[in-house]
Amino acid sequence: DLKSSSLTYSTSGVPASPEFSIDHGFFDASFLLVISSPNADVRIFYTSDGSNPSINNGILYAGPFLVAKTSVIRAVCVADDNSVSKTTTRTYLFPDDIVHQPNDPVGYPSEWAPFTSINGVAPGDYEMDPEMMADKQFEISVKEALEDLPVISLVTDRGYLFSKNVDQVSGGIYIYTGVSQGLGYGWERPVSFEYFSANDTGSFQVDCGIQIQGGEGRRPEKSPKHSFRLVFKSVYGPSKLRYPFFGDDAVSVINTIILRAGFGNTWIHWSHSERSMAQYLRDRWTKDTQRAIGHYSSHGNYMHLFINGLYWGLYNPSERMDSDFAESYLFGDEKDFDVIKDYSEAIDGEITAWNTMMSMANTGLVQNDAYQLIQGNNPDGT
Repeated sequence: DLKSSSLTYSTSGVPASPEFSIDHGFFDASFLLVISSPNADVRIFYTSDGSNPSINNGILYAGPFLVAKTSVIRAVCVADDNSVSKTTTRTYLFPDDIVHQPNDPVGYPSEWAPFTSINGVAPGDYEMDPEMMADKQFEISVKEALEDLPVISLVTDRGYLFSKNVDQVSGGIYIYTGVSQGLGYGWERPVSFEYFSANDTGSFQVDCGIQIQGGEGRRPEKSPKHSFRLVFKSVYGPSKLRYPFFGDDAVSVINTIILRAGFGNTWIHWSHSERSMAQYLRDRWTKDTQRAIGHYSSHGNYMHLFINGLYWGLYNPSERMDSDFAESYLFGDEKDFDVIKDYSEAIDGEITAWNTMMSMANTGLVQNDAYQLIQGNNPDGT
């Protein structure tokens, strides 16, 4: 159901999740939000800072309250035996707020990660450029643009992203990004993932895991805007996302989504020559063209990303090219595939067969026997 507001998975022995009177979306006027439960004799606790509510964290719901600005509201039901429901999360976006997003949001650090190859620390960068937004016509165009693309809203405890605790459980993945497989590499945090659009083309909310994605883009001196990987596991919610997220031409059962921030040929790149070529089109165009001429490539699209209600920029969600992708499109079993990254690293399977093939190719394929052998043939081609 493309109009469903949530994708749920089964739970037992806990209260039903709270229900919100208003679904996520864009708003230009304030409204009263009612949170309710189909279960009697439960208490409802809610938060507005991204953290997961509980009996020890959040506000005890006492009745409808006003939502008048961009907000992320999370709520749980707590039964008399202190059993707790699955969290309900909803994001409410007010474009009038977003275009004036400040550089000092409450509770967020003014500095991010230390640079890795030069001296210094990356300054936190949250604001919408006030000089650009001073142009009223430009401000109007930005508000319109915010509603032209679908939205991904990620909501989580801000410490999971920005805590400076050097701890693999509580350290912030936006601070410790795992450069060169160092501190923070492979760290994963729980997150609420919402998808919706102003044009009502479909929506959902699901809980999943989040990691930092990429290579050189992890370095804060090279890119303050990092890519993410969303992973679907039963420890968070459903073990797979079952939704046509990349359109009807792509599979609708998904293990992983890459949120590409853009690095090469973008305005955030450290090199002037790359910034001058910023288009945000080349990678997506290349993959779409590759597929259009009959080959395989990852599906993707463009969306606006918000983190705890803060606008984080234009992103390019894409399929991850892994063994699950191969199973989906090449009609084998996941275990049948070796997936090699950068010619030297097996991200799935093993690298032995790849190295053998490359050694045979590098030895030379001019002679017919070698050319046939690398294909598994006898010298006569049989």
